[in-house]
Amino acid sequence: MRYHDAVGSKMKPTWPDAVRRPDVVAARRAAVQPSAPLVDLAGRRWLLWCLLALDDRAGTRFTDLAAEPGLSRRVLSSELAELQRRGLVLRRTYQRTPTREAYWLSARGRAARSGIESLLHVLGGATPAAVGASREESSAAARADLPDLVLHEQVERSIGPVVAYDRSYRAQLAATLRCWLDSDASTTIAARTLGVHRHTVRYRLARIHELCGLDPHVLADREQLVAGLRAHAELARRGRLPR
Repeated sequence: MRYHDAVGSKMKPTWPDAVRRPDVVAARRAAVQPSAPLVDLAGRRWLLWCLLALDDRAGTRFTDLAAEPGLSRRVLSSELAELQRRGLVLRRTYQRTPTREAYWLSARGRAARSGIESLLHVLGGATPAAVGASREESSAAARADLPDLVLHEQVERSIGPVVAYDRSYRAQLAATLRCWLDSDASTTIAARTLGVHRHTVRYRLARIHELCGLDPHVLADREQLVAGLRAHAELARRGRLPR
């Protein structure tokens, strides 16, 4: 007599019927190991941009997304299709005649965006968020040693007219510029963060260009604007800004 026949069935483990069912096992595996992992999103700039730009409450139209500078319609269509395939984005028809569709984040998409935003917050300087957070920390001590006069001159050479305009008309040009830089120079994301239309953000950026002669879309000019914002922030920290 073989050993396993001698010990009998009492020594053999028994499992509930639900555990042995193939569909239950497959569902549990899918919950632990998602079929569409999000790790490879890191290398796809516009895929991440779409996740951050979509308004999951009111939806976002394709034409609004396609208005982003540097983003072609072909690339946008491809990335949105990929996000739908992964179950991160939903497409819904909001008008029948003519047919118009908008895009929303699914529950999984909202969770993915939350994770991406948390990661960007931890990394800090990985993007231009917070006007270059990591470089800001490394140069904060050097700026703290600069006299007020030097900082005032730096502000006047860059965002001085913008600050004066905001003070005179209670505008939000400097705040819009800072938010736009924090949003990786994305008009759509900045508009969603500020709660305004993207055309408003574009108008304010154009107004900044008119006032100070520096174009936020030109890299060399943008660096001067960032330096001015940093100097202005340091003066505000010292309480040296005019009332």
